[in-house]
Amino acid sequence: MSYVDLKHLLAELALEAVRQPEKAAWIAVALACAELTSPKQPRLIWRDCLKHATTLSAPFGWKPTKRHLSRLVKAGLFSSRGDLIVLAPRFVPHMTYFKRQTARVLKAIAEIRGAQPAVTPEEKAVDLGAILFNAGLFFESHEWLEGIWKTTRGPSTEFHHGLIQTAAAFYHYEKGNMHGSRTLLSKGLTKLAAYPDAYLGIDLGRLMADLGGWTAHFAGGSRPADFPRMQKAVGAPRG
Repeated sequence: MSYVDLKHLLAELALEAVRQPEKAAWIAVALACAELTSPKQPRLIWRDCLKHATTLSAPFGWKPTKRHLSRLVKAGLFSSRGDLIVLAPRFVPHMTYFKRQTARVLKAIAEIRGAQPAVTPEEKAVDLGAILFNAGLFFESHEWLEGIWKTTRGPSTEFHHGLIQTAAAFYHYEKGNMHGSRTLLSKGLTKLAAYPDAYLGIDLGRLMADLGGWTAHFAGGSRPADFPRMQKAVGAPRG
């Protein structure tokens, strides 16, 4: 259960950062600690972590403090022992995942800061789900978009569901579950095919074209060079 616990913990932190990117300095602290630790050495001096976090935070204007580190200790990611902070032992076997995900969250925050304003609240919500997807945070994108889908009524409902299944397909792909990837992407594409090429701010035509190569890969073909992206569209219908 340690991987599942870490996955959900990091997802909660990522979604909190997306909601309040201006207050997400603790993400830089988490990544700094991840980069300075290893399975053989899962502990470090907290001042070293904050020093590295300050460098990572410079582009965002954050000022990491011990309070941000305490936030991660309270969440259960680390424990504190005097001058040392220690990654929870049950998470040490999943250090690679920890480093990858925290780096992707910081990438998502950078994209949020540069994103164009959305036209409607629903578009804004979809934008954030797309940003998570584009950063490689596929599970987090799935979780975010599912929250929209559950509260949406009307013609856009199946659009949201299709995006959820697409995000889930790539989450399963990174876990090595090709059957799950194939099944989920097929279901997602079927739903998305009912919508125009530009919808709720997403360039759906481009996304569908990119996903064609991944459909072939999930069926045994060659892997596309890059993951698909949910790009912004100009003049998209609002649903």
